Amino acid sequence: MKIVDVSALTSGYSIEPDTSVQKNQVLGKYDFLKLLITQLSNQDPLQPVDDREFVAQMAQFSALEQMQNLNTSIDMLRATELIGKTVDTGTISGTVDSVSISNGTVYLLVGNGLIPISDVKSVK
Repeated sequence: MKIVDVSALTSGYSIEPDTSVQKNQVLGKYDFLKLLITQLSNQDPLQPVDDREFVAQMAQFSALEQMQNLNTSIDMLRATELIGKTVDTGTISGTVDSVSISNGTVYLLVGNGLIPISDVKSVK
């Protein structure tokens, strides 16, 4: 479980991937974009990527980004329903005062710390 101090979060959007994501998880949009850029930069100049293939890959990237945005929106809806309720992470328990989002991760403000919504084990 990770607890983030409120002052440690910055507002705004970062193009850097979330480094808190554990290895061996599903590829994210940054991984997909990196693979696409690597493919384009290493292609054979005499046989470039077919336009249709490139458009299909860009459509896949767009769909992936939209799905991730939808997941973040759903997490934010779940989090707002927890305001005023007591949550337990297994090691931390307290009342949710507010919610925030940073780099696609939804956090619950419990006491003086922010807890990722994914760490919540039970709600009272």
